[in-house]
Amino acid sequence: MHPTFVRKVILPLLMRGTWPRVVRLRRDLEASQWWPRERVLEEQWRKVQGLLRRAEEQSPFFGERLAAAGLSAAGIQSPENLEGIPPLEKAELQEARERILCRDADRARLTMSATGGTTGEPTRYYWDDDYWCASSAVTLRAYGMAGFEMGDRHCMVWGTAFHSSRRAAWMETLQQRLKNVLVVPGFELSRDTLAFWTDRVRRQRPVLVEGYTSLLVLFATWLLEEGIEDIRPRAVISSAEKLHDFQRELIGEALGAPVFDRYGSREVGCIAHECREGRGLHVNSEHVYVEIVRGNEKVPPGESGEILVTCLSNQVFPFIRYRIGDMGTLVEEPCPCGRGLPLLKLTEGRTHDLLTTSRGTWLPGEFFPHLMKEFPGVAAFQVHQAADLSVTVRLVTTAAFSPEQEAAMRREVEKALGPGIPVTYERVSEIPRTASGKLRFTVSEVPVDLARGSAARAASESEEEPGEGGKGP
Repeated sequence: MHPTFVRKVILPLLMRGTWPRVVRLRRDLEASQWWPRERVLEEQWRKVQGLLRRAEEQSPFFGERLAAAGLSAAGIQSPENLEGIPPLEKAELQEARERILCRDADRARLTMSATGGTTGEPTRYYWDDDYWCASSAVTLRAYGMAGFEMGDRHCMVWGTAFHSSRRAAWMETLQQRLKNVLVVPGFELSRDTLAFWTDRVRRQRPVLVEGYTSLLVLFATWLLEEGIEDIRPRAVISSAEKLHDFQRELIGEALGAPVFDRYGSREVGCIAHECREGRGLHVNSEHVYVEIVRGNEKVPPGESGEILVTCLSNQVFPFIRYRIGDMGTLVEEPCPCGRGLPLLKLTEGRTHDLLTTSRGTWLPGEFFPHLMKEFPGVAAFQVHQAADLSVTVRLVTTAAFSPEQEAAMRREVEKALGPGIPVTYERVSEIPRTASGKLRFTVSEVPVDLARGSAARAASESEEEPGEGGKGP
């Protein structure tokens, strides 16, 4: 379908009135990214103060948190004053969700969503249409940095959604086709399916190829091994997993296009995205406020620390100083591209091991957080595949984890791994963490023939060399 027709007709119809708002917000973002850095930061701080006032008045959780710290929104006049507010932890999202929600939020307009639990701890939260429009506009600007516009032909090497019915799955597939989107089901890739999907991608001629890093590596390695050189998108975007330099080079060589790194999370949307200069990732300052801390104290630009994110677009469920689980560095130098948006470099990310199925396919680790977010009774998890292909699923569960949920989980895991893979389920009180404090939610001891050298080296670097670059979900 012609991209202009998709943008002008299909998207406005599918998005039921929200598309004009997204387009208007995107237009504003295209202008504000070129503001001088001082103006960008001033406007960002104005939004931070507005969010603090609203959270103090309307969110029981944050009203109590500020009071307990001896603070008030009116008294927080500079970024330094934020250090008195304790970071928001993932466990608190689970325990205090209804108290974080603002009192005046219209529940009829809310959507409850769930994180993929990329550190093994799924969490649930709320958002409304205002947040969705703002977050979508930020994502579209990020796409624009890579030279892509909605309606262009778009290939996603991605995990497919878990649907409650065949009709729901059919409707989603139809919408994807209407949007010029081809989704390659990353949870089912093998040499046989790679051949099939390569032919589909070749016929689609995508402007953009986007995917989980590990899946892009598999796809790129396949293309190079087979000598396939006629898939040439305008750009590639790597997302959801850690992107190493050697992976960037491999993917770029196979697809003949620049590879852009994107950093974000399901909870707060797109946090930062590379431009063509590749000097770091531009923070979406109109949408998020990013701090780098050690403990609870900010570190100077150029030094590495934990990333805290305050989402400025979600006015119904405040994320204030949210500890997202990654390490990064704020860059003092401006980007040569001329944008006033600050730069962020990621110094440690999450590594998702590939699991081997009985069909000889490779199941990306992202499958499991994608699945676990469907089960409210799962507080944390880890999946371990031994050298003999057997799998152990460790679960930290709550009283909400019902026999029906467990049965549904078993069915999906068996379907994904295939018959013949022994799976043991263990209920545990906690999941052990790595030396750096991270929780690897998938661990595999099985060598993978296709691109396994890169995957194994990436996992090793993530565990042993925390100074490497990374990314979130």
